Amino acid sequence: MDRQEIPDEKLNYFTMKRSIAVTLVVCACLLHVPTLSLAQAAAGRLPNGLQVYYVSRPGTALCTIDLWVRAGSVYERPGEYGCAHFLEHTLFDGSGKYPDGAADIAVESLGGIMNAATGPDYAHFYTTVQAQHTAAALGVMANMLQQALIPQAGVERERKVILDELALRSGDADERVVDAVYASAFPESAYGRSPGGTSTAILARTRDEISAFYHRRYQPRFTNLVLTGDITRGEALAMASMAFGSWRNEPSSEGTPRNQLHVPQPSLDEFANSVTVSPLSKGAVAVAFRAPRASHAKRAAAMQLMREILNHDPNFGLDVNARLRSHNAVAAYLPRLNPSLFVVVATLKPGDSATTADAIVKDIEQSVVQLNSAVLHPSVAAYAAEELLSGIDLETETLEGLAYGVGYAAVADGEGPVTLRSAIHALPLEMLKQVMVSYLQSSFIKVVQLPRGTVQN
Repeated sequence: MDRQEIPDEKLNYFTMKRSIAVTLVVCACLLHVPTLSLAQAAAGRLPNGLQVYYVSRPGTALCTIDLWVRAGSVYERPGEYGCAHFLEHTLFDGSGKYPDGAADIAVESLGGIMNAATGPDYAHFYTTVQAQHTAAALGVMANMLQQALIPQAGVERERKVILDELALRSGDADERVVDAVYASAFPESAYGRSPGGTSTAILARTRDEISAFYHRRYQPRFTNLVLTGDITRGEALAMASMAFGSWRNEPSSEGTPRNQLHVPQPSLDEFANSVTVSPLSKGAVAVAFRAPRASHAKRAAAMQLMREILNHDPNFGLDVNARLRSHNAVAAYLPRLNPSLFVVVATLKPGDSATTADAIVKDIEQSVVQLNSAVLHPSVAAYAAEELLSGIDLETETLEGLAYGVGYAAVADGEGPVTLRSAIHALPLEMLKQVMVSYLQSSFIKVVQLPRGTVQN
């Protein structure tokens, strides 16, 4: 079972347990942002700093447990690249009460399946069980996080699994071009690296390095717990206290629990646009603009509407252009804890040339320019908002999607006291215009990876 989650601004954040076909669809379901505010979902904070959230759905027979740790790849120090993803895998290989992978078996005996994912800002671990087994499953997951053994045999076993994941990912042209975009936009930051690591980094990591990252980042003050189901605030706090109350923070130089690392704005102005030949039979084009962080709620909501217009509007969308439609162009933006990118990616087919790529880039530019006209029409924004909100409603119908929404919003400092739904409904056209001018009419990165065998002009 694959437990990696890789941020990819064509696919945004996706869990690879889903089929690859699903990941090719970019829609509002990638937001996973709840319709309630974090303030409404907050149950309380334990004395050790662990934050507890809950969403009550009376009459539901199931409960989802979702644990979010600020232990993504952005927190890796020099010489630790790949540790975040490596550790996320290795935690399943044994803990104090559950050695040799017994945690998986214990949760499966309760009717659940544990899974996990790694992003730049977080690692998260989740399962859904029958409501009466919530406390037991939470106890298993808590022990896995608090008392990881990180056995050498597990490290070597997971190393092979991760290398296979990376090999699979390297065979996707869209993912390769997005990696190149981020590396170019954030050359001095961990945000410029894929959180999954590289094969070189994974081969180099040792158990001691993984263990050091674990002890530094897996602490209660960096952890959020989300429970969704037929559960009360008191029950959520009681179960959290029983499972995590004895967990103690270790002394470190990691700063405050939120610990929002300084990530510079994307470096677009000085970037020399890149054109290379890919080792794959397919290539890709990516055009990327600066984008607001999640805590800039109104701007982030406006940018999400821009994405929806490009992806779905029948008059101003990317599909209006025949060339972009035939090359599967799609826009993507996911608000992050730190500055991010708004990216449009198109796939290059075998035989496409640099001339084709240049034409696609110009078409993308033109489509973005046309957003100036689109935002002048209230009906266009209203249509995009309905598309966005319907996707949110679809995702948050499930307990797992709802838990993800609360947890991601918490770890990315998103939403705040105002719900995304309310923000979208109250978003003035002036804000859309402001976002257009501030972000989508500024400098951008262009990265082209031509199909294998293409001769550059």
